[in-house]
Amino acid sequence: MALTENPSLKNLIDTLSHAEAADDRALLLLSDSGDALFANPAGDALLRHWSHGAELPPALRAAMRDAPLYLRRPLPDAAGAELICLPLDDRTGQRVYLFRADRPTPEAEAYRLIRRFAVHDLRSPLQALLATTEGQAPALSAAARTALDRITDILALSRAETLAELSCAFDPATTIAAVVTMLQPLAQSRQVPLVFEPPPRRAEVQGPEPIFRLLAQNLIGNAVRHGAGLRRIRLRMELDRPGLWTITLEQWQQAGTIPRALFEGLTRGTAETSEGVRLMHAAGQILHGSWDLLSRPGEEAIALSFALPEAAELAPAEATPAAPPHDLAGARILIIEDNTVVRDWLAQAFRRAGALVSTAADGMAGLLLAETAAPAFDAVLLDLVLPGLDGLSIARRLRLRERRGRPRLIGFSAQDDAETRAACAEAGIRLLLPKPLPAAQLLTRVAHEIHDLRSSEPPMDQSPAVPSSPAQRVALFSDAIVQELLTDLGAEGARRFMGRALDEAEETLRALQDQGFGATTRAQLHSSVGSCGITGLRLVEACLRRIQDTGRENGALAPRYCELAEAIEKTRTALKDGGPPGPSPTGR
Repeated sequence: MALTENPSLKNLIDTLSHAEAADDRALLLLSDSGDALFANPAGDALLRHWSHGAELPPALRAAMRDAPLYLRRPLPDAAGAELICLPLDDRTGQRVYLFRADRPTPEAEAYRLIRRFAVHDLRSPLQALLATTEGQAPALSAAARTALDRITDILALSRAETLAELSCAFDPATTIAAVVTMLQPLAQSRQVPLVFEPPPRRAEVQGPEPIFRLLAQNLIGNAVRHGAGLRRIRLRMELDRPGLWTITLEQWQQAGTIPRALFEGLTRGTAETSEGVRLMHAAGQILHGSWDLLSRPGEEAIALSFALPEAAELAPAEATPAAPPHDLAGARILIIEDNTVVRDWLAQAFRRAGALVSTAADGMAGLLLAETAAPAFDAVLLDLVLPGLDGLSIARRLRLRERRGRPRLIGFSAQDDAETRAACAEAGIRLLLPKPLPAAQLLTRVAHEIHDLRSSEPPMDQSPAVPSSPAQRVALFSDAIVQELLTDLGAEGARRFMGRALDEAEETLRALQDQGFGATTRAQLHSSVGSCGITGLRLVEACLRRIQDTGRENGALAPRYCELAEAIEKTRTALKDGGPPGPSPTGR
């Protein structure tokens, strides 16, 4: 059985996904091979810090190999993390490794570094003010106003405990124009030509504006003081996809005058570099940006690219979610959204309203969480545009797997046309919410859906019917789900995906025959039912459900095991023979 299909692992991941960890605490789960099985945002940053996009360092692999079971092992050279080795299966020797870091993650460390050296950021505006003493009064006034704004930013940086407190709606072009205006007197006093080229397309984005301003001020100020030739500041803004802007800040100067040590310091943040360079490196980390060196005839540039969501995608940051008319306390909600900022904002809003929130960053992860959750989620909020499986595909599969009307499917999208609404209704999405939507309205609409669900509990399970006798004919495959798999994964990918679910069912059968129907095998059985359900193995799923029902009633299980073994054999034969065809053959 594949590690990712292990029911114990699924239960562990579900537990971790509900963990309420502090912003600066990392949770990371790795396999024996070093693959990431689960990571919260801080854990993901920790993994990037260790691997730098490549393999784990040998020292860390050695620590994993030598780690004793269940005992916490500190890793002083690994960002203050501790390691716990957990066994999944004593027979196969499968293990996973849980890392927890109570010390700051790289992003949190970067923010602390910025707060530590924040006073350094006052040097440029003060130098600009001094340079205007021999200039004109308007220039002095403009530079002074900008310097006062920077002092306000520094105070905000020193007071804020988390990055979320610095998030606001801002226009990057306005920020850069203000920085250039502030530094112009300094540039003129040094006879340095400084120009700003704003982007043709402008928009307000949501993010830590003081961090972006600090970075820009240091980058441009460094060019004014140490660069050569024309200092040209270029800002580019491109709509990467609806609601997400890619922002690139370029600082151009004479070719051959940018020290390579400066670029190394920006990308690596080594201790040997100056405080200003370390500040820019830390700010780049917080923005999740990437540095680059650009060149053209006679010029070269340092460039930073990063992405931020459009401000209109979010409700106002200062708005506190109002209490909805129907209580959300205890409601189980899953949010499937690939935009980190939007996902975190939604989760925070629902948690403040008392809901129990789980999140997923892509379609496949969200579908797995929704299928294996016990008890079922009350509502699943899903973006229609997602990497991997899109929102409509997820909705179609979950509609086939409804348990007592759960979960209620709620979509959100920037598109609100009749065609989109019709597609959502066909897929089983009961409610389509527009983007943006204020927090109070969002909570109220979702609370109404959950209230309606609780007040109209269906009397019977709406899962696909389990045949009442072995003689009843059941299709090998679910045509609707198989078609979705073929569309999303292709024929070979679909067969591999279905094969893994079939392997899990076979492993479940062996466990039942060896250990009987008990607490451990019930959990394994539940997981296998979900895996077969999302992969369209209809006959095997039906036999697994029959075992669940018979076991609960203390009935004779041996005949049920034989039925399952026969179903597995028939399904595997069909897959080997090039199936699943369409329409599906029957199993009896």
